[in-house]
Amino acid sequence: MSPRTKKQFDDIRKQSRQKILDAALVVFATDSYHASSVSKLAKEAGVSKGLLYNYFTSKEDVLHSLLKEVGTKFIRKFEIPADGHYTDEQFELFIDVSFDIIQEDPLHSKLFFSLAMQPDVMTIMLATMLERVAPYMVLLEDYFKRKGFPEPQHTMRYFSAALDGVQMHLLLDPSFPFEHSKHMLKKQFSSP
Repeated sequence: MSPRTKKQFDDIRKQSRQKILDAALVVFATDSYHASSVSKLAKEAGVSKGLLYNYFTSKEDVLHSLLKEVGTKFIRKFEIPADGHYTDEQFELFIDVSFDIIQEDPLHSKLFFSLAMQPDVMTIMLATMLERVAPYMVLLEDYFKRKGFPEPQHTMRYFSAALDGVQMHLLLDPSFPFEHSKHMLKKQFSSP
């Protein structure tokens, strides 16, 4: 048998690291971040604690990496217009993509929402994610300002909360009328 190539070793490392992150999402969401341990993460991933520490320095490091990975996966699906302004079509696409993310991967979305609701994770999550979502917050605020909403920043925050709420209901109830909800969000937020 030939020795492994550098690419094979890199692939094995990526797969092991991903197994740990996938296990962490499950453990943090079901047992809570605070109640989980490195031992539990390693066991769920099917790796030794030593191997886990080969990739991550601590449980908090695993959480930071997990939040960055999931955030990148979700954010990557949204486009930033070259001119820095959403058109009506781009705004509607933003809503559509927000729903598509939930439908494409309901398990990870549900676990992510569950993780996000934990108070000890919320602070870490906000610090990790805020930089990534800030450009979209600016785009949405600008969109609402150009549409004539009297308080565009408040409208952006209300829109985000409404979108989060509808997404959560979709995760909890697969029969939730998401097409109607998409239509209502588009209608409500396309003009003041």
